[in-house]
Order: sequence, then C-alpha cells, then structure tokens
Amino acid sequence: MRFRQIARYISTGLVGLPRVKNPREVLLSLYQRTLEELKELPEISGYKQVAQATTEYRMKIVQEHTDIETIEKKIDCGVIEEVICQAEDELNLVPVMKEAKVWEPRQ
Repeated sequence: MRFRQIARYISTGLVGLPRVKNPREVLLSLYQRTLEELKELPEISGYKQVAQATTEYRMKIVQEHTDIETIEKKIDCGVIEEVICQAEDELNLVPVMKEAKVWEPRQ
C-alpha cells in the first residue's frame, strides 16, 4: 500500500478536520434528522424543496454504497468529513430558515 493510501486512513489531510471512524452512520443520522426538521417547513418553501432534494440524493448514495471513496466520488463535495460538515451545517440551518420564514414575501 502506498503512503498516500495509508495516510488516508489516519488523517483527512485537512488541518482541523479529524478522521471520522463511522462516516456512513454519521451521515445517515444527520440526513434523517435534516429530513425530519424539513417536514416542519411548508411545501411552498423553495429552500425546503432544494434542501430536501439534496439531502435525499446524498442519503440514497450513502445507503447504496459502503465504500467511502465511492461515496466521496458520487457526492463530489470533498472528503467524507467535509460532507459530514456540510450535513451538520444544513441541519443547523433548517431552524434558522424556519424562524426567518423564508417562504413568506418580504415586507
């Protein structure tokens, strides 16, 4: 095994972003929680439509594949730990968008 392949299992190669030992389970949990939170937004919300479609698309990839490199390639948004950060950010954004009522006309 080459050094780069071995190093991949030890570190993400990104400063401040530690390796996650169970990334599939973490992602599936985050995606499920995000979809649950999105249910509280009205169907007319453009944000809900896009966030839900993106989350469902990524969740399907994670469910269908066990190989992390394959998941990373299919999602195409960085290493799996970056994808986890994106999922966490989306989950944290849902209540903000709900409170802002982004589906209502601006006053």
